[in-house]
Amino acid sequence: MKQAALYLKWRYQSGDSLLEVMLAIGLIGVAALSLVGLQLAALRIQQSSLRYAQAVQLVDAAAEALRAGFSVSHVQSEWQERAATLLPEARIKIVDQGENVQLITLYWHEAKRESYDNASAANCLSSNASGETQCVSIAVAH
Repeated sequence: MKQAALYLKWRYQSGDSLLEVMLAIGLIGVAALSLVGLQLAALRIQQSSLRYAQAVQLVDAAAEALRAGFSVSHVQSEWQERAATLLPEARIKIVDQGENVQLITLYWHEAKRESYDNASAANCLSSNASGETQCVSIAVAH
């Protein structure tokens, strides 16, 4: 009789195990999707950082060309071509700030960033750029 009662008890509890397994699989699926989302966000941030580093290198190289004695028009046209190959919708602007001082600003299109570098975005916006435009500026004295 005890064996029959144990058998019936085990028989009715087997559905709980199936429910627990399904719940565990569902939780694992949600966790996997979350990890994929985190990986995609990390990739977007890495690409944005790469574009920013390329922009800094381009502006620095343009500043070195101005210091070496190249004309403003030559540097602007040469580095505009270089920037256009590396950055989306890039444009470079060189503005005289006084005697032998120029301000080099490189603008490029960047997907809207959520929270970081708001000061840089505000500086770009003050130059009639759109909200998705990022910029790097450097002043050159020679």
